[in-house]
Amino acid sequence: MSHVLAIDYGKKNVGIAITVDADHKIVPLTTLDACGPDFWDDMDECVKEHDISTIVVGLPLGLNDTETEQTREARDFIETVRARYALPVHEYDERMTSRLADQLVSQPLQTNMPVDHFVAAQILEEYLNKI
Repeated sequence: MSHVLAIDYGKKNVGIAITVDADHKIVPLTTLDACGPDFWDDMDECVKEHDISTIVVGLPLGLNDTETEQTREARDFIETVRARYALPVHEYDERMTSRLADQLVSQPLQTNMPVDHFVAAQILEEYLNKI
């Protein structure tokens, strides 16, 4: 069975969430160190180990639909993902997902606990609800 992988891209951390069954149950999987030397090896392992068929990447647009520096960095990352994996890669507007994901975890962002994988899960849930 193939699954969908969602990515919350950031310069420091990259959150990963996946679907795990035919009903699209979503699991916030992990947060990867975007600057780590094993980042792409870890991404490759996620894609292969979980039989990923589609990738969704959150696109951080400004609240008034403008592109920011963060948007351009995310688009560069998306192009790298597209070139690396022979899979459909979709962009998804992630404007409100960080705030929503912060509400999902028991401790707020101030604890320095990475919540990027929860943001990825929120991106994936919203994406699946729209398709």
